Amino acid sequence: MKANNTARQIWLQLEATISEGVSLPDAPAITGQHPSGRQVHMDSSGELAFILGVSAGGLRTAAWLNNQNQALTALQQATRQLLPIIVVIEPGQSRLVMDSGAFVLRATNARELIDLTLIAHYVAERALVPGVLIYAGDPLDSAYLPDQRLIQQYLGDADDRIAVPTEAQQMLFGKTRRRIPRQFHPDIPVMSGVAKSPAGLAYESAARQAFFSATVDEFLEAARAEFATLFGTQYQALKGKNTERGGLLLVSDAPEVWMATEEIKTKSRLMQVELHQLQPVPLALKKVAEKATTVVSVEASHSSIPVLARLLQAGLAYHSAPVYAASYVHSPEAMALQDFLQKAEERKITESLVWLDVPYYLDHSNYPKKQVLMQDVQRAYPNLKPAPATAKEGTTRLPDRIPMVLRKSKDLGPAYARTTHFYDTTAFFYEGSNEWTADPFQAMPVMPPATAALGREAMQRTKLPVLDTSRCTGCGECLIHCPHSALPSLVTNFETLLQSGIQQAQLRGHVITQLFPQIKNLAKVANSYASAHQQALNSKHQELTIAHLLTPAFEDFLIRGKHTEERENSLRQEFNAVLDVIGPLPAVITARFFNDSTKELFSLNIAPHACTGCSICAAVCPEDAFRMEEETPALHTRIQRQFALWEQVPDTSGDTIQQLMDDTSYPSLAALMLSRNYYESLTGASDPAHAGVKTIIHLITSVAEVSGQQASRTLLKQLDSLSEAIKSQLNSELSSALPEVDVATLSGSLDQIQTAHLTLDELLARGSNKKSGHLLDKAVLQRKLGLLRQLEDLGELITSGISGEGRARYTVALDHSLHEVATFPVNSFTVPVMTFNGNTPGMALGLVRAHIRHLLDNIKIIRRAGLEQNNQYNPIIHDAQIVGLTWEDLTEAEKAMVPPLLLITRQSFLDRQSSSSLAGLLDQGLPVKVFVLDEVKPGFDQAATHLAFGPLSLAPYLGLQSVQAGQFSLANPDHLFNGLFHAMGKPGAALLRLLAPDVPHGNPQLLHQLASETRTWVLLDYQPDRPGQLIMSRLHLQENPDLENEWVHRIIHYGTEDEPQEVDYEMTPADWFYVQPEYRSGYSPWMDNADQAVPVATYLRQDPQDRRSMVPVIFRVNDQGELVKYSVPAVIVKAAAAAGRSWQLLREIGGELTEFPEKLQKKVASEMKEQYEKEKANMIEQNEQQIRELEAVHLEKMRAQIKSKLMQMAGWNG
Repeated sequence: MKANNTARQIWLQLEATISEGVSLPDAPAITGQHPSGRQVHMDSSGELAFILGVSAGGLRTAAWLNNQNQALTALQQATRQLLPIIVVIEPGQSRLVMDSGAFVLRATNARELIDLTLIAHYVAERALVPGVLIYAGDPLDSAYLPDQRLIQQYLGDADDRIAVPTEAQQMLFGKTRRRIPRQFHPDIPVMSGVAKSPAGLAYESAARQAFFSATVDEFLEAARAEFATLFGTQYQALKGKNTERGGLLLVSDAPEVWMATEEIKTKSRLMQVELHQLQPVPLALKKVAEKATTVVSVEASHSSIPVLARLLQAGLAYHSAPVYAASYVHSPEAMALQDFLQKAEERKITESLVWLDVPYYLDHSNYPKKQVLMQDVQRAYPNLKPAPATAKEGTTRLPDRIPMVLRKSKDLGPAYARTTHFYDTTAFFYEGSNEWTADPFQAMPVMPPATAALGREAMQRTKLPVLDTSRCTGCGECLIHCPHSALPSLVTNFETLLQSGIQQAQLRGHVITQLFPQIKNLAKVANSYASAHQQALNSKHQELTIAHLLTPAFEDFLIRGKHTEERENSLRQEFNAVLDVIGPLPAVITARFFNDSTKELFSLNIAPHACTGCSICAAVCPEDAFRMEEETPALHTRIQRQFALWEQVPDTSGDTIQQLMDDTSYPSLAALMLSRNYYESLTGASDPAHAGVKTIIHLITSVAEVSGQQASRTLLKQLDSLSEAIKSQLNSELSSALPEVDVATLSGSLDQIQTAHLTLDELLARGSNKKSGHLLDKAVLQRKLGLLRQLEDLGELITSGISGEGRARYTVALDHSLHEVATFPVNSFTVPVMTFNGNTPGMALGLVRAHIRHLLDNIKIIRRAGLEQNNQYNPIIHDAQIVGLTWEDLTEAEKAMVPPLLLITRQSFLDRQSSSSLAGLLDQGLPVKVFVLDEVKPGFDQAATHLAFGPLSLAPYLGLQSVQAGQFSLANPDHLFNGLFHAMGKPGAALLRLLAPDVPHGNPQLLHQLASETRTWVLLDYQPDRPGQLIMSRLHLQENPDLENEWVHRIIHYGTEDEPQEVDYEMTPADWFYVQPEYRSGYSPWMDNADQAVPVATYLRQDPQDRRSMVPVIFRVNDQGELVKYSVPAVIVKAAAAAGRSWQLLREIGGELTEFPEKLQKKVASEMKEQYEKEKANMIEQNEQQIRELEAVHLEKMRAQIKSKLMQMAGWNG
């Protein structure tokens, strides 16, 4: 469990002993035992729907919600249906439940949480009104559970029949009812939750308020009294101070407000009330308020809506005293509180909400550009409050080097979009900073691109990875898996490095004349030296640099050159200047890059602004080439210098990257990461808790950048071609308009001119007998010149754009399920991003439609230019056609010009959104690529459902026309790359599920492989444009291991070196869940009867009757080399069975598995044999017929010849 760990765990232990239905995000496998022996039903969805159903069935239920914006609707439903559920929320969700009709209590520590949970159950089950507890305590707070017998005496059993506590309930239920009414009952066929007209709902609400909600206060008093009698702890609705007489009433919901008022003096008597019961407003508070001249509320801010102020304004509406509200973010400063109370007494407050500790500007800032902004705000808004003079002094830690993202910035566009402005005024002046102000830029929930590269998050690290160059092979695994783009790399050669070094040395003021002509020769010597001494260099240096290679190579170069002493000294001086620049760059000599055909070095660096020290690179490296070291000042300085050098040297060449992508032995994704253009598509450190998700997003954006750059280059070439064609037309038209001049006359005119140079106008003016050229059409010239300017402007927009960075090659829409990668002030994206919480497909459809609308204006210019180029443009005909262009009217080439929208979300998106909404987005042929990231970490009780639905969740979309679909993972990197690249390269829609295991520190590649080998994650690729009429022709499953088998077979080796043993083992999802910490507690070593223990795969193949005597287990090898068996929880066995069924169904759909393969084979063989025999018989019959016909013809000829001969012999000549 993630938040409120200790307190929530204790609360769960309590609920497991009193309730039979509990909803809790990330519910653990073992929840305790209900005293009755009945099963406690756990729901890990974190929603209220489950417990509403359990409660309607007459059982006691409770839920702990985390950030559920849908809680209000569900609670309102529970209130309507009189369901006595109990819900615990965190303070930030208070506003979501205040309008639900539930009563609301507040707990400030774990002890109160446990006690008030019991009180809430007591009240809810009598009043039949749901209860909400706001837990505002320490997440790590702990408490003990009360005696179980006292709990049973206090609450009773859900099945008990009790005397109805109110007359209204007696009218409904009779004199007795179940403690928790069973509203959904097979013996009582009523329809519950019926729809009503607006008037009907109003009457219903009025009746519920009068006969149920109105009784809550009375039941709360009774519950507190009985609790005090049984448990010895007295709880009150509120705590009061100085409430006996009238005065200024201060109402708060937090103890720190009381502490802040100890030194405050007011003209009127200060009455104080701390509320523990928020809804309904306690009667005691109303009585105190009757004495007050002024009422003020002071509360901690957990949202933009002051909850306590709303409650007081509604609950004390009939009082004549004014009600003022104040809120604080950090702490209620005494001076600010004094000022607020004084103004409230004088009734001089005009704001609906006063912020006590939020300054709008600073009187003085330690940072000049921040100070300029503060002066601008103060000048424009003199009435706003500055930071108090007593604010803590201090400085904000800034990066020790200006980040590259700032040095590359063109500083163009609106101020809110400039990374430079964000750096100067916001990025490091946020939470925890003394410079944090509520200036106008805080009012806009936006971030410029790549703010993560400023290095704010990286400042928290304590360790850094250090590369052992002697072990590194340049395989690229670390580049693929680093979630923060913190390992910038390079593949280059000595000649390129020397050229770059000379340029940088010259910029530093060095004169390089002697060395420059010798670059190629020195590079050749360096290549020879590296080839000859590779093994020795790797043995000697664990951190090899360019200096280690070039220094001895330069000495060889001098010896071979036989230079004079003076020239040698000049060369040495210039070389040292160059070496000082490029020498510290890390170098790896590996056969992958440095061989007979290519002499290139691999260089891997650490980005100091991005590395968080998460150690994923060390875990994933197959050669153990990284070691994690404490970040000392010396190490920090070294990586800073090396990274700065990497920024200056030329990028890996496009030819090298293309050669590696064509090399089947090298992952294409790793090849992409060698280019900074693609590697920095997602940049900088962000929340390290979601590394797996960010890694996959990085791969998505890198491939999108590759595809987008290709499309952008194609478009720019087309624009250049069109511009040149129109320029040529203009030149031709202008040339044809020149007058014709008589040659003789022109020759005479030249003889009369004494100057050596003259203009064309002067020459034409001296001519005679000249014929005028044809007239030019002014409108046509203006039209073509205007079009030429539009083409040039469009090219400028694509290359530079408003921001100076050029037009984005793609855009991103982030579903709220990925809000952790869009948290202010850290933005890792370099393109436009929109985040949304709600109907994300609908939002995405609106985004892409608006996006296309603007890009259609660009395409219209290109259409016009194409017609002009061919002299086919007719304004009367074509203007109307071009103006009405839609997406559907575009050619495939024109559609490819439109950057795609990448909708990125978690698997919960598919579970949450209706399939029709997503299908409606995908089926329109728009450039929308939907990426669903799945950690495959469902709630313990939902594992089977997840593995049954997850692999098949794309099936409903396979019928959509031209929509690519697939499931990919890094278990097969090239399969993943091909799927991403194909999706980006097509102008239509795509829907891809991608595995994104959550591994903050371990080896994510092992999890990718394990998921594939256990059938937890099935690789599939559906291409609608593949040939074939059936789905099986377009759906490929061939990348899955052991495709022909139900489960993947792996050999497990165990035993000792002297007595090695092995066993053939079938992998299942039970092996996947075992390595997930959240599920490990459900497994236990099996030491009993060995005959009963069978692998899960074997267990699943048995008849249900035979399984009763078996125990499903998984195999593991411990540190001593022993084969250990672990029993598997029933829910995980069920999940494995679900995965097996999904795998079988996918194989059937893909044509890899048929029900009667032998029968079909025999049938096909029989049909083929029958066809063969039939064709053979037909051929024989045809041949025999031809023979008979030939024989008949031959006989006829013979008869004629014999007859002729006989007649001649008879002397007949007729």
